[in-house]
Amino acid sequence: QIDKAKERARAGVRAVKRQATPFISLKERMSFAQNMEQCQEIDMGLLVAIDICREMAFTKKFAAICATMRNMVSEGTTLHDAMKDAGVFDPLVLGLVRAGEKSGFLAKSFLQIKQNYRRTDTIRRKVIKLMSYPLVVMFVAMICIFFLMWKTVPTFVGLFSTAGLELPLPTKILMAASSFTTTYPYVVFLGILGLGFAVLKLPVVYRACPWAHGFVIKIPVFGKLQRLLIQETFTRTFLNLQLAGLKILDALSLCRSVSTCYPYKGAIARAMLTVSAGSSLMASLEAEKDIFGVIVLRTLGFGEKSGKTEKVLEPLADALGIEIMDTIDTLNTIIEPVLTLCIGAVVLLILLALFIPIFSLPKLL
Repeated sequence: QIDKAKERARAGVRAVKRQATPFISLKERMSFAQNMEQCQEIDMGLLVAIDICREMAFTKKFAAICATMRNMVSEGTTLHDAMKDAGVFDPLVLGLVRAGEKSGFLAKSFLQIKQNYRRTDTIRRKVIKLMSYPLVVMFVAMICIFFLMWKTVPTFVGLFSTAGLELPLPTKILMAASSFTTTYPYVVFLGILGLGFAVLKLPVVYRACPWAHGFVIKIPVFGKLQRLLIQETFTRTFLNLQLAGLKILDALSLCRSVSTCYPYKGAIARAMLTVSAGSSLMASLEAEKDIFGVIVLRTLGFGEKSGKTEKVLEPLADALGIEIMDTIDTLNTIIEPVLTLCIGAVVLLILLALFIPIFSLPKLL
């Protein structure tokens, strides 16, 4: 009981340290993995390698983390435990480092970590580029419509009131919206800014809502991209862990930690239970076709039967990665004209609501 109490105390200290640990960018972690891989490739000692990483750190925060890790390793702590205590590396990275230390192929583990970071960075840049254009265009369009409702439409309102026209419903709605905007301009403007902020925070809200994950994964276009990301991430992660020599259950446990998608996590958890009962991996994932796809399951089954899992998973992961990039490019091509048409339709409705009553003016003269 005393030992358990001590372990809980240590865990509490580590939790506090992790909460106090500053955010470390992906670029910083990718540079660390690259430097460690190069140092281990030439059989450089761990202490010297960590010193080099500290000197080449982009920020003082990460340099301090490297100094702490070096002190822990010099006192006899494993690199895995030192990196875990730092609190800035995900479970997959820690699992690969632990496997590399046990097998003696730490350079290979850091090579896999570096490749994973680069792949993540490439996909992230693609997704940011995909979402940035429509968000910026929509925000600018909303600001323009705001000034149109605030300054331009009231001029027409006075004209219509003087002429005593019977206004159609679209014009009445437009006049009411313009009246509200003119009376409370700052409220409307702050509402637009709040909406923009809410859209930017949407990924955080999405990660915190498990029910939304199952809904998004079924959407025709974005759901397909989500499933491709899940399949490619699982295939690549499982491949790296198999190359590192991890057992299937350990590999599945780490695969479960690399995604925040709850349907994916649930599928992996169910597969772990089935594998622990003696079933094959393909049979364990057979009920999860909607998430993992037939091609991933059949490739895993062929790899298990032939004993060449690593050889068959690598080309599959590459093919899925290419398909992800093509899907993002296709979405980018589709979003631009659709967004232009939507904005044009809104502007057209405003103009029609303004000019339809004007066409009736000659009849009253």
